[in-house]
Amino acid sequence: MSRFSTSLRPIAFLILGLSTSVYANDAASDNDTDLGAITVTANQSPSQINSDKVSVRQADSIRDVLRDIPGVYVGGTNNMNQQIQVRGVGETGLNITVDGARQLGTIFHHNGRTLIDTDLIKRVNVDVGSHSVSAGMGALGGAVQFTTVSAEDLLNNEERFGGKVKSSYATNNNQWQNSVMLFGRPTDNTDVLGYVNYKSMNLGESGDNRPLGGDGEEIDYLIKAGWNITPEQKITVSAERNDLSGLYPARMEFPHNDLNSNQFNPLIDQEYTRDTQTLGYAYNPSANEWIDLEAKIYRTKIQLNNGKDAQKYVGVSALNWLSKLEIETVGGTLTNTSVFDTGSVNHNMRVGYEFFDTENQKQDAYTGKISQGESGRLHSVYVEDRLNVGNFSVTPGLRYDHYRLENPVSGSRDYDNVSKALEIAYQFDNGLKAYASYTDLFRAPDTMNAMFLSYANNTDLNTLEAEKGKNKEIGLSYSKSQLLGDDDLSLQVKYFQANYDNIISVSGPRNSLDRKNIGSGDITGFEASARYRYENWRTSVGFSKSDIDLYDGISANNTAIGRDMGAKWNVSLAYDWIGTGISAQWDSTFQRRYTSHNAEKPGYGISDISVHWKPQSGSFKGLETSLGVYNVFDKFYVSQSARQQDPLNPLTDYEMGRNIKATVSYRF
Repeated sequence: MSRFSTSLRPIAFLILGLSTSVYANDAASDNDTDLGAITVTANQSPSQINSDKVSVRQADSIRDVLRDIPGVYVGGTNNMNQQIQVRGVGETGLNITVDGARQLGTIFHHNGRTLIDTDLIKRVNVDVGSHSVSAGMGALGGAVQFTTVSAEDLLNNEERFGGKVKSSYATNNNQWQNSVMLFGRPTDNTDVLGYVNYKSMNLGESGDNRPLGGDGEEIDYLIKAGWNITPEQKITVSAERNDLSGLYPARMEFPHNDLNSNQFNPLIDQEYTRDTQTLGYAYNPSANEWIDLEAKIYRTKIQLNNGKDAQKYVGVSALNWLSKLEIETVGGTLTNTSVFDTGSVNHNMRVGYEFFDTENQKQDAYTGKISQGESGRLHSVYVEDRLNVGNFSVTPGLRYDHYRLENPVSGSRDYDNVSKALEIAYQFDNGLKAYASYTDLFRAPDTMNAMFLSYANNTDLNTLEAEKGKNKEIGLSYSKSQLLGDDDLSLQVKYFQANYDNIISVSGPRNSLDRKNIGSGDITGFEASARYRYENWRTSVGFSKSDIDLYDGISANNTAIGRDMGAKWNVSLAYDWIGTGISAQWDSTFQRRYTSHNAEKPGYGISDISVHWKPQSGSFKGLETSLGVYNVFDKFYVSQSARQQDPLNPLTDYEMGRNIKATVSYRF
């Protein structure tokens, strides 16, 4: 794919040119972040998950990180098939990035598209619903932005070197995990981090002892380095790889079986990988508030090889699609934030540009034939300005997108669109805040599902329109401290309505699939959350409910619009023994039964209990231990985000039963 390197060249020259435009001078960053701390931020509702909470939960999937955010769901019984849904919109309608690198395209509709090691996450920004033109083209349901940790985040001013070793074990699927992270400052103005993680697991069990998941291993690494070429500018480079391999169900979204039918879904040897490289530049002169510049270029390659066992299944029609699939994307972003005043109005103006070029391909495991895929290229520019006058703010935004989709059979088509966004907010002096927002939604057609390339390259692009819509939301939030003494309270409620037109669906006979615009739909919903701390006690409650109304009999399994689910409650209670480093926590999730549109999904409730010890001083400082029981009552249930719900259907993928996890780590 040599044209990718040509596409990157002008952006790379721009970054290097900017980085050398100011006299270089040695400097070190003074930023200090606790190792393992994760900040999760949702629009208009900053929601922090600190290092203790994540460690107590012993998160090994993104579900464990995002589960407390109202409106966000993550389904899947293993890290190969976990899929994010936001307000009833699935991953194909979300903008997902890792360190600014877009996670584009669908490699196989039974797999998820988000591979990431949770131990590396520093921050997650979640736009629950689309509220800003800066979310980018394609954010029908919002955006999820993962940022990984760097050495600069982990070292304090005096430290030159540090590290962390970690080991954990989970009983349900006999999962062992061991990792090493090293970070340091070789010189006063450079920082380097290296990380490697190895995880092995066997098949797990549901609450009634049905086998689930996979029998394999996961190897992850991250290398990241930074160079402060002056006190005001920095260059960063990173290389990250996630490699999952082993025996997994052929259709990852369903459990394995040995049925003699078209539902045959055996365990087969598979490998699923993500490789991402980034080059970034930041320039923020302290004496000039007009310039806060960030530029980044990246390359991401996602590969799925489920054809290693193909010769064992020659002539088996249920598995005649085994292949090696690939999606490669290069892209870049350039943003600048300016802060200035015009009279009594304070401006926070952000201007940005985005580019990406993505293409896919498929190689048949039986014949070796390569099916050339589609490619998509985006150029996008936007501007938004938050104007503040006292307690009142208004944020208008405008974005222009130019996207070209190229098909090797039917040619190419350009899609152009101008999107608008507006948010109005007022912050009362008593801690109450009210806001209302409106955003245009636009998503040009993605490249075709890579698995379908050999028999679905006949879409007439002249008849395929872009998906469009509108997102409207109103909300209230309240925060207050010292209501009853040493305490903090935060509350939030939201009501939203999203309208979608030209919904794209993949449909037709198996060997002649096609994409078509098949109708419109609406999603309305309500979300609420409350967090309260009193002295050593912490508690939180979250609630969310979305109602999906699709016209013309649309099947949500074939569209960006997600699956109907009942209302969800999240409840958490924790206590910290001050001075001991010990904390304990109880978490529960309750999913209400869903009955509508001729479908019924049983409700369920699951609970976790865990304890954590992290000494802050003495000879054990640096040690961190966690012990937890997850799905305490061994509940037998299927996630409402799963495709199949019928208990008599062999393709219903039940969730993991009781699981006891223990983790020990040491930071030096």
